[in-house]
Amino acid sequence: MSGGGMWICMVLGVAGLWVLAWCAIRWAIGTRRPGSAPKAVVPLDVLDARLDAGEVTAEEYLRVRQFLPPRQQPAVMEVRDVHR
Repeated sequence: MSGGGMWICMVLGVAGLWVLAWCAIRWAIGTRRPGSAPKAVVPLDVLDARLDAGEVTAEEYLRVRQFLPPRQQPAVMEVRDVHR
């Protein structure tokens, strides 16, 4: 290769290294987005699912349920008029 050809190969090689570094960072961070946080696991929901799947009997369900906190209703936000 002539001097001009080596220069092009060197530029392409450096660009390839930058692409590889970017891909490695994206892979390490993952594809987490602000709105895609995992949903919190509610113990009572897990117990309900196990009862539905037949993994626990009704007696076991009632015995374990007494130790779990009750389901909480979603919080309701109060909307205030700030232009008063």
